[in-house]
Amino acid sequence: MKFFKKLRQKHKELGASVYIFDENGEKELKYEHELPENIKLFCFCKSNVIRIHKNLIARNIIIGFSKKSKNCKCFLDDSQGASGLDIDVRYLDGEFSELSIGKNTGMNGTKIVLGNGSKCYIGNNCRFSYEIVIRTSDGHTILDNDTNEIINQQKCDCIIGDNSWIGLRSIINKNVQLAHDTIVGSGSVVTKQFSEPYTIIAGNPAKVIKRNVRHDKRTIFEYTKQMQDV
Repeated sequence: MKFFKKLRQKHKELGASVYIFDENGEKELKYEHELPENIKLFCFCKSNVIRIHKNLIARNIIIGFSKKSKNCKCFLDDSQGASGLDIDVRYLDGEFSELSIGKNTGMNGTKIVLGNGSKCYIGNNCRFSYEIVIRTSDGHTILDNDTNEIINQQKCDCIIGDNSWIGLRSIINKNVQLAHDTIVGSGSVVTKQFSEPYTIIAGNPAKVIKRNVRHDKRTIFEYTKQMQDV
């Protein structure tokens, strides 16, 4: 009996519709043991769809959907050119929330919270330091006492442009859109849109502190040595 119990646990059906894809097509996974190593999934509804690139480097990935999450999407692209993904993604109540993480983007312990139909699009070749939080929707409602109007609704998609570098312990709040090649300083709290590329933003709330800059994924030591060898 113990053998059959373990077999049933191993072949537990996935709660979401999960697909592994590459340039040649995609394959649907049916059971938990078919998930790539280091990916844990908590889901209660097949209408939620997850697409994972075959070459994704999953260092530690948790994707959790609440019981009231429906028709939500998660797209994780090829990360072979980066350190891979260490992320905790949570979908709060609501329908049609979406997360997309582009090619060659690396994350180190990033927490992403979506809900209420909010969407988050993270570009290609982005670098995320440690203990970063992205919240595209609030967990609770804030009301105007006089009108009962909801005053903390998300108003636009959260977008982080290609080649952006997000510093240690930064917080990206709802309604944030960052241009490509944006650098976010450590400990920043980003609360609004920044449409100018090649900038450093920092502070609480974050503001532009330097323009006409770019970052290189090599360390200062590596970069200096390679420039000297040219």
